[in-house]
Amino acid sequence: MTSPSPPIRRSTPVRGAQPAGAADADARFSLIDRFESDGRRYVIACENAPANGGPARLTARERQVVALYRLGADAKLIAYELGLAHATVRVLLSRAARRVGVATPRALRSVDWG
Repeated sequence: MTSPSPPIRRSTPVRGAQPAGAADADARFSLIDRFESDGRRYVIACENAPANGGPARLTARERQVVALYRLGADAKLIAYELGLAHATVRVLLSRAARRVGVATPRALRSVDWG
């Protein structure tokens, strides 16, 4: 027999969520409500729209790969220069494109970072 779980406190953190109306726009979710019913915990959250933040939204490795890509290097050359797998570079370029808000990694070359 398992012991009942402790009640949810309002200060219980929810990973990746911000309270509704919070000033941090970088959070992926906004917490709407949370409750417990029949011994189960439920969280109601809404997904925030990604903001187009340019290079500030990228990780250090993504910035490094995108910088070389924008200089005209292809993914294989970037992989060789950085000692990464070709597939890793392709994934990093795809993630960077998604975070910046462009449709394809190729479009990263024409983004105005100003």
